[in-house]
This record gives sequence, structure tokens and C-alpha cells, in this order.
Amino acid sequence: MINDLVHGVQHRAFLKLQAFGEEVRLPRKKKGHLIKDINKKLAVVDRAMSASYTRDDFNAKFKELYPEAFDVYSFEKKGSFDKWIQNVLNSLPKS
Repeated sequence: MINDLVHGVQHRAFLKLQAFGEEVRLPRKKKGHLIKDINKKLAVVDRAMSASYTRDDFNAKFKELYPEAFDVYSFEKKGSFDKWIQNVLNSLPKS
């Protein structure tokens, strides 16, 4: 529960532990980026793609290169995952 990066998973584990009678405290939800240098990782994926690519192609490459980061952010962002990726890519410095 303590070491998981996704707060939703932490919360579910917290509830299960409480149901078993354990005295546990729910960790606070982390603010900011859950994974260090996620912007740089997304930039690497963007540079690895061809000039024109679809959202699904980008997500597949992201999952291939950084499976843990993909899983964490796709679960944490849920429905706004693709919008979040687009916002990050738009905010990256242009070369």
C-alpha cells in the first residue's frame, strides 16, 4: 500500500486492510509528477515516432518504452489520459 504510485490502488489496499482489522493510515495523495522526469520520457517517445502518428501509435510506443509509467499514468488519469499527454507534448520546448 505504501509503495504503490497510484493513489487509487493505495486507497483500495487501505480499505481491504481495514476490513481485516489492521490499523493503517492512508498515505496522502502525491502532488506533482508521480514518476520522475515523465516529461523527458514523453519527449523521448515523441522523438522516436515518425513525423505523423496517431494517438494509438503514440500510446503503443509509450507502453513499449516505459511500461510502468504508462500503467501508472493511464490508471491515474483515466479518461483524461490522452488529453494529459497532448498537453505535456504541447508544453515541451520546440527544437
